[in-house]
Formats: sequence, structure tokens, C-alpha cells
Amino acid sequence: MKEKSNLNNKLIIITGGTKGIGLALANKFIEENTAVVTTSRKITQHSNKVNLGKITQQFLDVKNENSVKQFFSWISNQNYALGLLINNAGIGVFKPLLNTSLLEWEDVITTNLTGAFLCCKEAFKSMQSSGGGRIINIGSIADSIGIINNSAYTASKSGLKGLSSVLSEEGRESKIRVTHITLGAVYTEIWHNREGFVEQDMIAKSDIADIILNIAKQPLNIRIDNIEITPSKKVL
Repeated sequence: MKEKSNLNNKLIIITGGTKGIGLALANKFIEENTAVVTTSRKITQHSNKVNLGKITQQFLDVKNENSVKQFFSWISNQNYALGLLINNAGIGVFKPLLNTSLLEWEDVITTNLTGAFLCCKEAFKSMQSSGGGRIINIGSIADSIGIINNSAYTASKSGLKGLSSVLSEEGRESKIRVTHITLGAVYTEIWHNREGFVEQDMIAKSDIADIILNIAKQPLNIRIDNIEITPSKKVL
């Protein structure tokens, strides 16, 4: 007998969810009788409530602790339990080490790693009080393979992978399951018109959304700590 999805009537948060992989995920999860909240620093409006079957866009600066706390305080006032947090927000600076400034380094680390830490911390509080949930952290093949001109990005994603492994253990007794997904190249708008990279060599956003949805729908007695998803070339 097929297990019933544990996402029904739950609230889903997708950081960096207004375009690319995040938007593909939002569109996929909204089909599952959930209330989906996508976040971005570029969103200016503030909604009062979320609704099942709809995507609500909300401002969130993952680099700012006060912004994260205010956002999760708003989440706690909704009528739905937090079932899933997807830490998808991220930026990259792709330069040789000697050309990477301290400001660029700190911006990447703070967004990709500290931002996920802050969101996980608040999500843990919410999920502990509601019987558990899942957190999915979106990593990169750079967290497993050294790639030139990726020092800041690789450091941030490697740190995220380590954080995920610790949180898998810390959340065990509370039924908080943490999955780290190491992603190869996914075709999004950032690849448009970049010489030497073609869509056929990359993973489709819809395929990633299908896989992540399948992970999220698993009952909480199942742990999926790490998964690697890459195109056939693995590293472009």
C-alpha cells in the first residue's frame, strides 16, 4: 500500500523561490494540497496569510537574523504547520582565489551558509513543537569535487553539507529529517548565452522538482541524509 503523503495541509517554505529551481519547486509543491511560501530579498510586499493551493511570495533577507526571525514569527501565526523548509537561496562568485575580495567571500558565505543556518534554527523550533518535518538543503557538486574559480562558493556549499549532517543527528529524536542534495548543473536562466554550456548537457528543472517532491513526500520514519543528482557528464 502506498504511504500517504505527509505534506497534506502543511506549509512549505522555499527560500530563493521566485525563479529558477526554486520557482520550479514551488509550482510542483502547490499541486500537493500545500500552502507554499517563496522568499526573496527583492520582494517588497508583505502578505497577511497563506492559503492552500497558492504560492505566497514574502520578503526575506536570509543574511539578516532579524529578518529571519520576523519571517518565522509570521509563519508561526499561520494556520498550517511547517512541514518542509527548502534552503535554496544562494549566490556565487566565480573567480580565482587571488581575484576574490573579502567582501565577495563574506557575501557568498553569509548568503549560502549562514542564511541556511539561521533558517534551519528557526525551522527546528517550529518543527519540534509540531511533531517534526523535513529540511532540504540544496548543495552543489562543488561540495564534493574541487572546481577552479569556485573558492567562496565551494567553501559555502561544503559547509552546508557538513551542517546538514549534524542537523540530521540533532533532529533525529524530534522527527526532523534533513537531506543534503548535491546538485550538478541544472539548466536555468543563469546559463543563458554562456559560451560553452548547452541545455542538453544539464538537468531539467522539472526533473529536479520531481525528485525533491518525492523525497519530501516520504514518511518521517524514513531518513534520506544525502543524495547526489548530476547530468551524464557529471561536471561540465
